[in-house]
Amino acid sequence: MSQTISATATDTPGTIDIASGKLPSISVRDTRRGSFLAFLAWTLAVYDFILFGTLLPRISDSFGWSDTTALTANTLVSVGVFVVVIRLFRFQSALIAPRSPPEWISDRKM
Repeated sequence: MSQTISATATDTPGTIDIASGKLPSISVRDTRRGSFLAFLAWTLAVYDFILFGTLLPRISDSFGWSDTTALTANTLVSVGVFVVVIRLFRFQSALIAPRSPPEWISDRKM
């Protein structure tokens, strides 16, 4: 049984035959754009994580929070970031590559 999936990495959508192992070609421009955006996102995430972790004790002192309240705030911020990232997933193709999303993504209901 041969499995196929939708391919939109090239300008002409087609199918990839998984059994053959042939993958669509991705342009150097798209690779560089994706690498740059991934590096930028990683840099900002690490900066935010370190800054928040460093300032959390000062924030909790400023508001008079107990350790439990500060840890609850930290957990809520982490969960909030996760929810925002998941919600933005459906818009990723418009932000990164201005082509239409693959069939398997556009059919999902989020």
